[in-house]
Amino acid sequence: MNRFKVGLFCVMILCFFSCKEDINQTDSEIYPLKVYPIVISNQNNTGIDELYNSYARPEICNQFIKYYPDSLDKSYQTVLLKYARKNVVSLSLDLDIFNKCLEAARINNNNDTCFYPLYFEDGIFNGKEVWNFGCVYEIDFKIVKFMDVYSVSVEKKTLKVVNVQNYLPLKPEVRISNINYDTLSVVRAFSATKAADDFRKIYKNIYYWKLRAKMDESILNSVDSLKENKAEFQECFNSANKIFTMWTLPCLVESARFMNKDVWIIEVVYGAGDYGHYFYTVIDKGTHELIFADGCL
Repeated sequence: MNRFKVGLFCVMILCFFSCKEDINQTDSEIYPLKVYPIVISNQNNTGIDELYNSYARPEICNQFIKYYPDSLDKSYQTVLLKYARKNVVSLSLDLDIFNKCLEAARINNNNDTCFYPLYFEDGIFNGKEVWNFGCVYEIDFKIVKFMDVYSVSVEKKTLKVVNVQNYLPLKPEVRISNINYDTLSVVRAFSATKAADDFRKIYKNIYYWKLRAKMDESILNSVDSLKENKAEFQECFNSANKIFTMWTLPCLVESARFMNKDVWIIEVVYGAGDYGHYFYTVIDKGTHELIFADGCL
């Protein structure tokens, strides 16, 4: 009799977990969907620029953030994936490959981040067959909660991630000028810039280390695309960063001249919460030394 009870208990436990994992149609009342996942097949070859402009922030993800501004139960992820898998099957796409690519993309919940996958594209990226995934992610750092869009591409053949894009609502501006500044002209040019003002509005009350890392990565990519010396800039950037701590975001970078020296001018906004202050540094490209700095306190 005892063996029977133990066996029955085990069966009940297994049923409980299997039911929880496989959320069915009746759970739409518990987990109502205002936004449904999109699954499409696109056989046009896509390059990196097109991928960023078109798929880095799918409109479906913006809609999700609009309709669900508050935290959701993590079971929504299971509901979204269930709908997506149904659509994969209805399009006669390989569900096994889809699941493997999804696993390789690591779109799953961890300690501080919850992912809501919403956009699934069977496509071609730089000549390789891929699955492109777009999802909203929510980070909870207790002090601040932040929702944004994350996209990733996984090659079907190798199951390797071939592209990752974390969307930035506003990227730091990186530019080249032929201006030879002196002390007076650099103060005029970098006091209360539009870039600094825009950053204050967009990123007010938002700071976490991944955001800063994305900013830095964006700057380095822009420096590289402008055919500037990336290694040299990194040294100058490191010199500038020694001055800054948390609640600091780089908003403007310019390659120019200052008092007849080739320099990088790096402007940041800083200040807990509102980024109410700006500060810029002029770094000598050759020596990587700070030769001028100014800002507001």
